[in-house]
Amino acid sequence: MNKKIIAIPLSILLTLGLMETASATGTVNFKGNLAGSVCTIDVNNTGQDSSNIDLGTIEANTLSTVGATSPAVNFKVNMTGCPSGYSSFQFQFSGDEYASTGDFAVSHGEDDGIVIELKDSNGSQISPNTPIQVAAPASSDAKIELPFTANIRSTKGEAAVGQFVMATNISVLYE
Repeated sequence: MNKKIIAIPLSILLTLGLMETASATGTVNFKGNLAGSVCTIDVNNTGQDSSNIDLGTIEANTLSTVGATSPAVNFKVNMTGCPSGYSSFQFQFSGDEYASTGDFAVSHGEDDGIVIELKDSNGSQISPNTPIQVAAPASSDAKIELPFTANIRSTKGEAAVGQFVMATNISVLYE
């Protein structure tokens, strides 16, 4: 009788072992590049890689029509000390995208009808998490200057009163 009691648990363990060998498999490949150095980021000539861009105080009633904008504020991102030997860089701002416009969503509680609109020096829209192609400098001591503008844009024809915030990280990929 003891043999039967032991045999049943052993058969369960053997069945579990069979289930383990029948599991699915997959592959994860990790890749990257080793660079001798990376670009130093300087936002708005502050000597820092992070900065606050103040869009000012905007009267909510000036955003009472869909598409109305606040005055644009200029800012620059400079890159120095970039590694040589690359043909180009991909520069991008991360962030949450306001789906219907491709602009940057703001943190202000619920959807309050405003977005942050970023544009490059040509006036072209910059969307979150979308790479911008930047030519590599001829030498590592060259300075790459990227001018941008930022403003508020109304998406609903009304804007809730209060503070707003939009945080973004900058990333540079070397090609």
